[in-house]
Amino acid sequence: MWFLGWVLLIPRDAVGPEIEIGWRLCRDTRCYGYASEAARPIVEHAFRSFELEKIVAGIHPRNAASMKVAERIGMRFIYVGEHGDSPCRSYAMKLEDF
Repeated sequence: MWFLGWVLLIPRDAVGPEIEIGWRLCRDTRCYGYASEAARPIVEHAFRSFELEKIVAGIHPRNAASMKVAERIGMRFIYVGEHGDSPCRSYAMKLEDF
């Protein structure tokens, strides 16, 4: 059995109130669509089981692969900002868009 990576829901900045979806895959497993495939049921769980109104994702602007994952799972680009001292592109998906 191989460890490919993880996908999670967590309060944004570990505090909330927004709930963030995140993913990280081992380098050798990237570019196969695993992140999108794994994230889709997490999105469904967020909206159907937890009945969340919205989920968000913060992605570094140089991480084109993660931006594509966010778009593939139905998230939309919202704005460019900062997270800590790093630039960040914010994505979101609302329940009504799910």
